[in-house]
Amino acid sequence: MSDDGTTYTFPLREGVRWHDMQEFDSSDVIATFDRFFNPPEGVTTKAMAEKYDAIESYKANGPYEVEFKLKQLTPWFLELLAADPLFYPGVIYAEHELTANNGDLRSEISAGTGPFTVKEIQAGEMWVLEANMNYWDPELPYVDSIRQFHIGAWPDRGAAVLTGQTDFAWNVSFDTWKEGAAQPNKFQVGLPSGTGGWGIWYNQERPGFSDQKVRQAIHLALDRKAISDIITSVVIPFPQAHWGGPHPYQIDGWDQLPGWRNEKEEDVARAKELMAEAGFADGFVAKKLVLSQPAPFSEVSGPAILAEMADKLGITYEDTEVIERSLEGDTLMEGDWDIFIGPSGFGSDTMDPTKMWQKYHACDGGMNFSNHCDETLDGLLEKLLVETDESVRQTLATQAMENLNDNPPTWYCCGTAGIPMARTYVKGLSIPTRINGGWKRFETVWLDK
Repeated sequence: MSDDGTTYTFPLREGVRWHDMQEFDSSDVIATFDRFFNPPEGVTTKAMAEKYDAIESYKANGPYEVEFKLKQLTPWFLELLAADPLFYPGVIYAEHELTANNGDLRSEISAGTGPFTVKEIQAGEMWVLEANMNYWDPELPYVDSIRQFHIGAWPDRGAAVLTGQTDFAWNVSFDTWKEGAAQPNKFQVGLPSGTGGWGIWYNQERPGFSDQKVRQAIHLALDRKAISDIITSVVIPFPQAHWGGPHPYQIDGWDQLPGWRNEKEEDVARAKELMAEAGFADGFVAKKLVLSQPAPFSEVSGPAILAEMADKLGITYEDTEVIERSLEGDTLMEGDWDIFIGPSGFGSDTMDPTKMWQKYHACDGGMNFSNHCDETLDGLLEKLLVETDESVRQTLATQAMENLNDNPPTWYCCGTAGIPMARTYVKGLSIPTRINGGWKRFETVWLDK
């Protein structure tokens, strides 16, 4: 890294091969970032371009070195490069595969360089992974194969571990997790915290939700503690949180602020006043509600939220569509909905919430599915992206959260947590002490049996 922190030079490991045995080198890195910033027609990479928008230029210094020059000092640049690739895959793709498919890999199982190769896929049922015998680290992986089963319902995932049908699950239901925790001689459990959060989406291009007073009313009226308790009882622990998971700029006493406090009488009264001021004293009927699986969201927590909106504010809906979770991204992007409730929330690649706020709530945010736009918030985010003084950052972050409370882009409820459970013979994943991230990484797993 250069002395001013704006130039990073990375040597690339030699001898790494893609699963099709072609050699990995700097051309793959350059082709991947070219695709992020200049995607082919029909391919959307806006979220990735935004994630790495601090990059001014990049180049290859020969086959085994790449250099990135940043627009300004970006403290979390390395954190972004190393972020968990589960939901927003900041991974390197093979240049030859990008070229062969015109940059569109949605219908391809593209070659990787990792410790496992794909041996078999049974759509909607199972993936079978096999140890990559040409992996660059000859000591890994420790196991010969992995079978990943598609089990949509989280109680069923927990039951599969409890009954010995599977060895491990990243997320199970809280009830099955507690049953496993009560038998430490057989099972191991963990509660790694998340950096993002969860809530409901409303489309600000639809009548009613375009009004700031309506959004404020929802922000004030819905009982976050009750919803958090419901989700925790049927899915995983979703602790109440204020515009992001645990982060360094949280406002002291945020849980006593209007909308966030547990005492709701005053908040509900003010919410009804706001609805009347907006011309919706008796509420209104939204055109389309979308509920996304799994069932705890579409059948339990979702209906609980909708009941509160109807009872307290008179907001109901006309049509309902229930979708599979795999369709969430496309459905959110298409925007043919008024209210969207599902498991996908607001993911953050860093402990600092700035990039998350930019991604979901800035006017041109790559995942601003609510179509929110507040120029004051954008101005604060632009300053947060370049400010390095921590006291100034605290002031700016506080102002940003105050803005989000005053002009809510979504109804934000809770932080998130993982809830993994495994048999005690599963080793190498640090399940009880795991802090965050690393989902779907198996190269260090081994079985003591």
